Amino acid sequence: MPTNGLSPETTHRGAGNGREAEIQFFEGGKPVRSQNVGIRIHGGATRSYSQKSFNVYARSDYGAPKLEYDLFSGKVKNDTDGSPVTVFDSFILRNGGNDAYFTRFSDKLIQSLVSDRQFLTQGMEPCIVFVDGEFWGHYEITEKMDADFISAHCGVPAKDICIIKKEALDDGSEETFAEWEKLRKWIQDTDFSVQANYDELCERIDMQGFMDYVSTEIYINNHDWGKPNAAFWKAETADGSSPYADGKWRFILFDTEYSSGLYGEASPYENSFERFMDSDCFLADLFNGALENEGFRRQFRETFMDIADNNFNTERVTAEIDRLAEEYRSMVIATYDRFWSGWTGGTAAEMNYDYAVDSLRSFYEQRYEFITKDLDAVTG
Repeated sequence: MPTNGLSPETTHRGAGNGREAEIQFFEGGKPVRSQNVGIRIHGGATRSYSQKSFNVYARSDYGAPKLEYDLFSGKVKNDTDGSPVTVFDSFILRNGGNDAYFTRFSDKLIQSLVSDRQFLTQGMEPCIVFVDGEFWGHYEITEKMDADFISAHCGVPAKDICIIKKEALDDGSEETFAEWEKLRKWIQDTDFSVQANYDELCERIDMQGFMDYVSTEIYINNHDWGKPNAAFWKAETADGSSPYADGKWRFILFDTEYSSGLYGEASPYENSFERFMDSDCFLADLFNGALENEGFRRQFRETFMDIADNNFNTERVTAEIDRLAEEYRSMVIATYDRFWSGWTGGTAAEMNYDYAVDSLRSFYEQRYEFITKDLDAVTG
């Protein structure tokens, strides 16, 4: 587990790049890498937390256009050839998001459990951060979801990638975004019980990836998903030599931690199919439309059950929660004490941490029974 040291400078290089800083990486207490970078506060509602998340950028203006360092201990690999990803334009030091006061590892747990499925997930690695030498707690080194991230995993040039995030253009051309808007209207107006129409849909969207993605979000009962925290991408230039440059829209999993019983919400008993299918978003339009097709219903059921039986197998999930709970315990409690000593930290810190871990474990012990019954009603 690396340790990071951040030393922000007083000068700014513009709002787009944030503040200049020197970042140092330590392994086993010894410095192994140092580089000037740009840093900027990251996140939405979690910006209000005492412990902020940071975007970290390599830029030529700061001395080097890339950060060449294995941030993820060889575990993040290129999807095309299996080689480790060790060169980065940017990354996130994430404070746990909605899970900051609880286990701080639920997003990592979920994404690692489904990293073999047909959508992109973010690599994560825990670290301890010091800012100007002061202890700043546990952070999760997290891949930043942008065109460079997709390029590193899928081999598509970053300049040819369009990303839509929260139903707004995040990267790429306005023309491709307009194409996506037309696609949504076509989906709303088309009868996919007609096989020719469904076949055309499969030419425009990675439907197996979509089934994997929806199955995951439904199973974990993500309360902050649908239009929020949804992302899809495509290659804007076709390339017959690349399996990812076929013109299909593909999916990215991120920010999953507002799920799995968090805040006493997102319960294992909840019918998350019902909430999702009634929502006003592109993903619900696509799912409701595709359900008109008998072949999709059959394939979706098989996909969902495969993920439930294997990726979220109760014994597998419990073992991984137990492993992570032990790995994260001391650094999470130290972070409670650093930022929330009067609430989650202090004399109640260990009890609060154990309760958060038990709540997460309890969700997955109960979820299978209830959500598979809801699946029966959806797929017939």
